Amino acid sequence: MTQQDFLNIAQLNPSTLNVWYTDTNVVLGLTIPVLSIASPPDNLLEILQQVRTITLPLNASNSVVLTVLTRSIQAATVGGAVVQYYFFTVTPAPTGGADTIISNGQIILEPGYSGVAFLASPYNVLGGSVDNQRVSDYIMESEEDNRSKQYPLLPGNINSLQAGTAQRSSTQDSSYSLTGWSNARYSGTKTSRYDYGTVEPAMTGKVFNGSYFSNNTSDGTIQSQSATDIIYEKYFYSGVEDTPTPTLRFAGFSLYTNVSESGSQIQIYTDAQYTGSYQINPGDLIAISDATDIGNYGYKPNREVMQIISVTPEPITVPTQFVLTLQVKRGWNETVITTYGVSNPVMKLDPTRIFKLRGSRVELAEGGKYKVKESGDILYIDKLGVLMQSSVGIKRL
Repeated sequence: MTQQDFLNIAQLNPSTLNVWYTDTNVVLGLTIPVLSIASPPDNLLEILQQVRTITLPLNASNSVVLTVLTRSIQAATVGGAVVQYYFFTVTPAPTGGADTIISNGQIILEPGYSGVAFLASPYNVLGGSVDNQRVSDYIMESEEDNRSKQYPLLPGNINSLQAGTAQRSSTQDSSYSLTGWSNARYSGTKTSRYDYGTVEPAMTGKVFNGSYFSNNTSDGTIQSQSATDIIYEKYFYSGVEDTPTPTLRFAGFSLYTNVSESGSQIQIYTDAQYTGSYQINPGDLIAISDATDIGNYGYKPNREVMQIISVTPEPITVPTQFVLTLQVKRGWNETVITTYGVSNPVMKLDPTRIFKLRGSRVELAEGGKYKVKESGDILYIDKLGVLMQSSVGIKRL
């Protein structure tokens, strides 16, 4: 009988003492219920937790002393009630001969009650040890002491071993078998900026003091706040300007067709020779220039910004013109949607981003408005932490 076969039988008879032995009458293990058959029953849990030897009756006159090797607590459900019992493996002990069923026998557990007080005392160096031994995820037990009759040189559970279904060994797996452990120390893990809230692994920029306000707060309300009432925190921005400044630069393309307020698809063209790569890509933020642009920075505040969703090249009909169709999201971050005419330049918003500093960590800044302590400007940040507008306009490069 293999160990798994024995445990299957024990599950059906959890309230009795069951003995696992080989065809040659060698005892390999046994199960003992936690509750005795006395009325009321005695709870043997503490004794079974620390028992070292078990004297087992073989028949009316003989017995054998078994030395415990391993133990684990098991449970089975009988009639809706959970019955607990311990499964012990023991040093193989030949019995010579034993009755199959002993209806009225007595077993001796050592140490017994005299050891229970010590078990719970501060002198017990094993106090707090777990009952359930850690089981390997892949190492299986080979029943060498229970040889197969058909193949005497092979363990008794050879079929289970070959099928991978044998009882797992009470062996702690090496930490190096865990991917997280080995990757953390040796192999590493491939990550990208998308695994860390789109924060790049390395950035160049500067730090400024800013105070956060929601998008619903008007610029006038923010500017009227007393300096003593505003709480500033450290923020990091990815740029080379002295203060956080939204900037636009010519993308190399102009509008190929008119754009209405309801249009979500625009066409742009360039007269430059096509090189196979575009200066704008999905995810970029763009604005369209026109004759109404004013302000110290070249673009007035609240200029409409669009986010590019997709870029599709069109068939070449004029040798010197290369046309792209852009699927865009209009009025990004609540900017004002307007109309545009043919040939107006397409400007790309430089990806200046704002991050919050928390000790040594860099986190994406929350979308909203930020007052800069150093300059007094108000910055408009979208939900991706991109600096889109400021209260003095956008700088044109």
